[in-house]
Amino acid sequence: MIEKEELPVIELIEDDFGNLRGIKKVYEQIPKILVTGDTEFFRGDIENFLKKNSSINVWKQRAPKELSKNMATYQEYNTDYDKDELNKEINEIGLIIPNGQYLFHGGLLNFDIGKKIVLDRPLATSLSPGEALFHAKIAGKAYGNEKIELLVLLVNDIKTSAMILFQDDALLLHELEVLFASGLILSVESKHTICKKFKVKNVDETDEKEVPVDIIMCEIS
Repeated sequence: MIEKEELPVIELIEDDFGNLRGIKKVYEQIPKILVTGDTEFFRGDIENFLKKNSSINVWKQRAPKELSKNMATYQEYNTDYDKDELNKEINEIGLIIPNGQYLFHGGLLNFDIGKKIVLDRPLATSLSPGEALFHAKIAGKAYGNEKIELLVLLVNDIKTSAMILFQDDALLLHELEVLFASGLILSVESKHTICKKFKVKNVDETDEKEVPVDIIMCEIS
């Protein structure tokens, strides 16, 4: 396993984006901008920035050149993968993500403020807040959960390995996925509702409802 210093932090800085200028607590505000309608900002400015950023290229070089059959099955949203083997692979060839790195996860974990949780399964995260929101909605998940949680994850002295899954020739390069092994410690620092009526659809896209969206600020170690 490489030392954490070998991976640079990939940071969204307000000076790089007119939309963020003058905003304090940039990472806390990013999901709010996204949820309140400025989706093009994330599909355009931020994702283009991430793809062209010089630090991204360093991360890509550390990504596996080929995925195992089991990992590829996982990436295809197929539930027929071996979870134990997936975890073993991440631990064997994974990397340590550097201190200060922010990542995003969308879904519904429903953890309380002040709680410190050791996750017993791998956790998929993304460098892109837009992708995190997409995965919270995909296949009717938000419709069924009746809520979306957008987790903003700050790496702090992490011990758990992760795999970088956005090689240049990867099928799902756009997802900018970073997959952590089980054993990740997640500490919930704060949570608040940023939108009370966010429209989502069921799995067949035949019905629509409005659900609340919470932003959860966390540290992972």
